[in-house]
Amino acid sequence: MRVLLYTYCLIWLPFVGLSQLSTTDSLQQVLDTAQYVPNQIKTLTALCFQLRHQHPDSAVAYGQQALTLAIQHDLPYQQAYALSRLGLLSTIKGNFEQAQKELSESLDLFTMLGDSIKMSDAYQGLGNAYRRSGQLAKALEAHLSCKKIREERGGSQQIIGWACHNIGTIFLATKEWDKALDYFEKALQHYEGLDNYYDQATTLNNVFVVYYKQGDYEAALRYIERSRAIFEEQGQLLREGTTLINIGELLTKLKRPAEAQRKLERAVRLFEQTKDSTYLPMAINTLGYLHHDQGRHQTALAYFQRSLAIAQAKNDLHSLMEIHESLAEELGDLDRHEEALTHFKAYTKWKDSLDVLASKEELNAIKAQLELTQVEQENERLRLDQDRITTERRWLILGLVLLFITGIIGGLAWINRRRAFSRLQQQKEEIEQLLTEKDKLYEKLQSAQLQLIQSEKMASIGQLTAGVAHELNNPIGFVSANAVALQQDVQDLQQFLKVAKVFNADPSKENRQQLLDTYQQMDIGFLDQEIQSLIESIIRGASRTRDIVTSLRTFSRNTTEVFALSDIHEGLESTLTILNSALGNTIELIRDYGEVPPIRCQITKLNQVFLNLINNAIQAIEGEGKIQIQTRQIDDQVRIRICDTGKGMSESVRNRIFEPFFTTKEIGTGTGLGLSISYGIIEQHQGTIAARSREGKGTTLEIWLPIGDDRD
Repeated sequence: MRVLLYTYCLIWLPFVGLSQLSTTDSLQQVLDTAQYVPNQIKTLTALCFQLRHQHPDSAVAYGQQALTLAIQHDLPYQQAYALSRLGLLSTIKGNFEQAQKELSESLDLFTMLGDSIKMSDAYQGLGNAYRRSGQLAKALEAHLSCKKIREERGGSQQIIGWACHNIGTIFLATKEWDKALDYFEKALQHYEGLDNYYDQATTLNNVFVVYYKQGDYEAALRYIERSRAIFEEQGQLLREGTTLINIGELLTKLKRPAEAQRKLERAVRLFEQTKDSTYLPMAINTLGYLHHDQGRHQTALAYFQRSLAIAQAKNDLHSLMEIHESLAEELGDLDRHEEALTHFKAYTKWKDSLDVLASKEELNAIKAQLELTQVEQENERLRLDQDRITTERRWLILGLVLLFITGIIGGLAWINRRRAFSRLQQQKEEIEQLLTEKDKLYEKLQSAQLQLIQSEKMASIGQLTAGVAHELNNPIGFVSANAVALQQDVQDLQQFLKVAKVFNADPSKENRQQLLDTYQQMDIGFLDQEIQSLIESIIRGASRTRDIVTSLRTFSRNTTEVFALSDIHEGLESTLTILNSALGNTIELIRDYGEVPPIRCQITKLNQVFLNLINNAIQAIEGEGKIQIQTRQIDDQVRIRICDTGKGMSESVRNRIFEPFFTTKEIGTGTGLGLSISYGIIEQHQGTIAARSREGKGTTLEIWLPIGDDRD
């Protein structure tokens, strides 16, 4: 989570122009000697851009001065350019509403002037401001408009590549990894052969994010190191610092804390050297997490408090949200619960203020309609221009008559406005009523969902009970039958003992002969062997009953909500014991267990997952088949595979199996919650679950779980 927030801040840094004036002093000298007003404005905007990071307040002053001169001398192009620079500054300072206003005005002026290149630049700035304020749909629309203009007007490969990069970052924010990677690859193709190290490094940084989200930390580390090396070579201290934050986070995940601490401390030094507080709280906050993970809670708390003070001064929403969450967690570990609650409430407040939940449907609609919308806007603009010309001609002809008509139109407009206001009030009341009804429906839906979940749990309990009853019935019946036979043999033996007792009291020849006859008739040797065999059979049956009860206790023991070290093989075996009757004689079970250490988990919940997956595999096999259960340790994770030779499933079904309430079973035989609940349990354990299947070729379900330790 933290590494992605830091990366999003890096990839949305304002685009650095292809040429920059060398020093602020030289610009100031040009300004002092400039006599021509446009030259003065040009120099002021250059100073505004040059000082945007080191001295933002001075930069704003220069930009405002340039804007004032442009307005006073009626220079619309210079006015639009100054507004675009001020919009960039407002974005950097976190004043996103002000930035959107300034950049929108700049876009309107450049559109009026017909400067398509500057229009695309304004769209790019707007996209950045919308993205930073969480308005992803508007950000995507702005960046797509920027890319389209540059492609149509013959923009350079570098500029088109950067537009592709910006679009990719939107898909990155909406977690559409394939689309994001596709646009980043397009950007790198446009950069190929160009001397634009900054753009390449930034795009490489985004490729790192994709690999990070896919859990390939080694590959992610290689890409972010390449990005950091480029920034270091170019002397881009600020950008190098942001990559060092990500590297430190990755090294922490790869269990290399000493290297991680060195990287993060260097990032802090770089930010302090550049006197830029934008990313300093991120670096300090990550250092705090590193100490937290190593059990140095007081040191971690000091780092978190320091980062909070810097972020509050900057009013950075992303940083404040992350730091308040860190403080809430740390203070909770230190048993300072009231302070922890205060920071948790602050975290919730900032989290709710970030409107980053733009629906994919809205984004897809924007993408699908963008081309058509732009054509319609162009036609509308041409039509409006023609209407304006026609209207101006009529004004010249009609003169005072039109003034009278204007008065009438104004009166009608006032009446229409009153009517519109009345309609608006009515619509507002209707909307409020609909929202109330929506809340009631939502409560009913939640109640229905809880009932369905309970139904799924009861179905699992019923299935478990039936399996255990069947498994217990076999050995108990076996013991009962052998006990009856043993009773009969003991009765025969008692008859022989009576004769032997008579002989022992009177060892006469007659009693001796009777004892021998009884011995031969009863075949005492065979009787002895049969009694021993029956006793051994009864012991085996009792042992089988004990194993089943032990497995049931292992499967269903109450671990509350505590994570503890548990043996997954023990959980698998208890589940297989319960499902033994369902396996029958037609399904071959193959155990392929590796050397897997105990893992930190809630074993009862994992047993429920194993029960759901193995039972689904059994139901998928019609007739004879095989089920293979394989376990392996791979690095610091455990992989569990459950493969069956059943009927498999189509791609469309496979894509939906983890959706709540989705089922392919007949009505009344399944709730569609088994795999959804299993998915939630695996996510709760910080793991992943995925399925591979082909129709007629069987199904493989693969679970990855972190090994963890014995801490709660």
